[in-house]
Amino acid sequence: MAPNTAITVNGTLLAQGTSDNPITFTSSKDDQVYGDTNGDGTATTPQPGDWYGFYIYSTSGSSTVLSHCKINYAGGSAGAIYIRDSSPTIEYSTIINSGTASIYIQGASAPVIAGNTLSEGITTSAMTGQPDVSGNTFTGAETEVLLPADSVGDFSSNNSFSEESAIIKVSGGILSKDATWKPIAPYLVTGSITIKGTDGDDGVTTLTIQPGTQLRFARNTFLSVGEASNLPGGLIAEGTENLPIVFTTAESFAAPGDWYGISFYPTAVETSSLKWCNIEYAGYSTGAAGLY
Repeated sequence: MAPNTAITVNGTLLAQGTSDNPITFTSSKDDQVYGDTNGDGTATTPQPGDWYGFYIYSTSGSSTVLSHCKINYAGGSAGAIYIRDSSPTIEYSTIINSGTASIYIQGASAPVIAGNTLSEGITTSAMTGQPDVSGNTFTGAETEVLLPADSVGDFSSNNSFSEESAIIKVSGGILSKDATWKPIAPYLVTGSITIKGTDGDDGVTTLTIQPGTQLRFARNTFLSVGEASNLPGGLIAEGTENLPIVFTTAESFAAPGDWYGISFYPTAVETSSLKWCNIEYAGYSTGAAGLY
């Protein structure tokens, strides 16, 4: 792909390779694939973001499939694969050396993203759909994945990071589905989270946080359970002496009151539990408590 070019999908794209014969999309400067296709010898070398990547729009629906593909040096704008109001399947592919996110999801999108190797993570924006993200390996040293609260549980149960510096960003909002957050990477909570709903057999939406998990809260954010509503909510955060659960600030220079803390409202269920938890640098605003 020449610099600043893209593949825009307003219909259906079927790019279905095999494990032995993958389909490669790469920069025209990439001499490692089919040689010196741009005819400039060694004058240029490929760089992340050389070309824009794929733009998959609403008129594509769920018909587009990228399977067993290699997508290299894309991401010159909004992700190597930009998905807006559509639900393609992206599976068993490798997306590396992107100038931005490996995959950017926006709007009413519910893509299937399964079994891929991604070096630059996933970003979401104004997302109202529910993506199915499972079996992926994130390999970049600074990999970030940005998800709304309701997508985090499934993600943490079905994906993995190869670098300890990776991070899961949680954009906040209402957590309305039962979820378990596992310690596969630290969670950076960029917006306040409210646990409330009637999910599950017990009719109570519950967030379970496993031992060893760390949650880092941005300034002025909070975690509330039940809220002042008629909807119940539950929080089970039970660490161990050796693997405590840490609720702390995301600020580089930590100070008391960086974030609000954890609040249990009247509809929080009695089965909620905090054991072996460290709650640090909370209590934002005068007289506020880190645990309310």
